[in-house]
Amino acid sequence: MLAFELQPTLIQVDVALNYQQAQGILARENPEELEKLGVNPAELAAFEPVYGLLESLFSLSQKVHQQRLKRGSFELNLPEHEFPADAEEALASYSSPKFQYDDEGLLGVMVVSTLLPARMIVTEFMLLANQVVASHLKALAVPAIYRLHRPPNVSDVQELVKLAENMEIQLHMEDAETIEPGDYQRFTQQFAESQSEKILTYLLLSTFKPPFYSAIPISTLALP
Repeated sequence: MLAFELQPTLIQVDVALNYQQAQGILARENPEELEKLGVNPAELAAFEPVYGLLESLFSLSQKVHQQRLKRGSFELNLPEHEFPADAEEALASYSSPKFQYDDEGLLGVMVVSTLLPARMIVTEFMLLANQVVASHLKALAVPAIYRLHRPPNVSDVQELVKLAENMEIQLHMEDAETIEPGDYQRFTQQFAESQSEKILTYLLLSTFKPPFYSAIPISTLALP
């Protein structure tokens, strides 16, 4: 981002799309994917004036996404529904991952959608807008309320590392006494190569502490 400007804004909605329709537009040349989405190709014709805009936004969101990952951000690959019954007790303090950008949600981490990549458009620009506004308020020393994330307990993460070793997955922490976002990014990348990705991801999620609100923008484990 080269520059930004904050202005009082009134938004006029000219075209309203749900995620299935947006994904359908991006995949409109793929009949099999349209069938999986439950989208009738004929209904997409009405949105033809925004085809180019949606494709440009999607392409830009992918670039923003890559920049975020380079800064150490990490994501969890979880199902887009409630936690399984056998995980309810252990994860009782967390809300469903399906609300991946709910400001009042309890996860405090990005949950990716493999079924609807079009969601990346909203997700990435929302995260970017939040980052820009927060950095602007901090630079001006304007009083504000920040949503922050406490670092996990090192002992909990070390237990996860030991468990992964028993599954022949060698996890590495840059500093044995400090948890960094880059550690979690590497963990999730290694989990993705394992047949036990889902259970390992749930165990990783259980090391998170709920986000909290503060008027002081202290440095915490967060989405860079």
